[in-house]
Amino acid sequence: MKTKYIATPLLAIFLYFYLSLFSNALIDDSFITLRYVKTLLSSGTWGFLPGYTANAVTSPLNVILLTLTGIFLGPTVNAAICLATALLTFIAATLVRMSRLLFETEIFGYLAAGALIFNPLIISTLGLESMLFASLYILSAYFYITGRWLLLAATLGLITVTRFDGFLFFLTTLPLIPAFKLRLKFAAIYILCIAPWHIFSWLYLGSLFPDTLFIKMSQRSLGWNFFNGMGGYLRTYPLEIILSFLLLPFALAFFNKQAREAPFVRFLALTCLAHFTGYSLLRVPPYHWYYIPEATAVILIGSFGLGALSKSGASELMRRGWLQGIVAILLIFQAAGMFYILAKDGFSIKEMPIHTNWATHERYKEIGEWLKKRDNGGVIMAYGGEKGTEVGTIGYYCDCYLLSSFSDRKWLRQYVDEQSAGKGVGSWLHRVNFLFFDKNAEIPRPAYLLQETPGGERADKTNIMAWKTATKWLPRCLITLSDFSSAQLRR
Repeated sequence: MKTKYIATPLLAIFLYFYLSLFSNALIDDSFITLRYVKTLLSSGTWGFLPGYTANAVTSPLNVILLTLTGIFLGPTVNAAICLATALLTFIAATLVRMSRLLFETEIFGYLAAGALIFNPLIISTLGLESMLFASLYILSAYFYITGRWLLLAATLGLITVTRFDGFLFFLTTLPLIPAFKLRLKFAAIYILCIAPWHIFSWLYLGSLFPDTLFIKMSQRSLGWNFFNGMGGYLRTYPLEIILSFLLLPFALAFFNKQAREAPFVRFLALTCLAHFTGYSLLRVPPYHWYYIPEATAVILIGSFGLGALSKSGASELMRRGWLQGIVAILLIFQAAGMFYILAKDGFSIKEMPIHTNWATHERYKEIGEWLKKRDNGGVIMAYGGEKGTEVGTIGYYCDCYLLSSFSDRKWLRQYVDEQSAGKGVGSWLHRVNFLFFDKNAEIPRPAYLLQETPGGERADKTNIMAWKTATKWLPRCLITLSDFSSAQLRR
């Protein structure tokens, strides 16, 4: 039996136990996804709550794959870990294959795989669509360098169903296709791949785009946006961000002409630039999982940039073992960095290396289970507060009617009315997009208000219950449960 047939299962086993170390630290948005999976499996509803259609998950393909996994494992954290294990194993195998194809050696694939597996930014998105996006991005780069244009079109279609911003990758790649007729076939296959989901979304869910697009765009007034957002993470998580972009300096290898002309560089550089520019222009909040395309491109360009040097005037360095030594040092440093992050918490991870949550998973779980015990089969709860979005973990564990923009579309009805009222092109496009949106769906009036207050310390005497929370991102926060009518009166 060949070594590679043994190595792949061993890698998968290692990855499963490695990812399991983070099972008690998934971020709140991962549980929003798992809540959608749970609702889909239990009631057949695409939404946060059984019987109430919503579309506030950004990645349809991730929900579908987690649901298929959940048929066997349930809508659980373990299902997310198993899917991530399969994806990272696929990523590693593809990168090694690409390295062998491009440089006649596998070491640069090992470097890229290690930089992804031990990447704090990527690991911090466990349960979200990031690893799926990265695997399809890497696969599309492989099809690009091998000239498999129609498979590339299909893969870019899957990227778009993974995240709608994959459309930017299609627009960027289309001019790179070598012949006009081939471009027409390329575009046709891409459209065929994305059409089933978008038709379903338009007719059944009421919009071609997920609700999260409109939620995030409404948050553009926050000041801290995608363009400058990495600076905020660097101040709070300096080591983690440095490790996430460790290979960035090696992208300078492409100042070497032969390295710059490598077939994958144009594809990676242009798609990465298109994504960064698009998100910067939208001025959306800098949620850390938005930077996965940039992180993936940096890893591939950095590692394969060293590989390109090995085929240029630096071949003497290869013969002397210098480049192999650099690769080994980078791999050791990346792995050691993640080991340090794990070890400093005693390998009992309660918070992801990088996140913006206001409470730990354990604390949110405690609140959710408390609410479940109190629920008595149908208590309706509204979630308020300045941020008003961290309902995923609580909603997953409480199995109650927890209202927010991820479950109740009242806010979207108001948005549709406002945006469709004019006579311009923008208003017309909104009317077309929301042509089948159901404005009449009603959720019963809430009985309780669950509210997060950053910096809060003291609960009001009228509160039914209060929980203090703290994380590395937000050292002090207060979550309170109160009677909804009384809370409205106090306002």
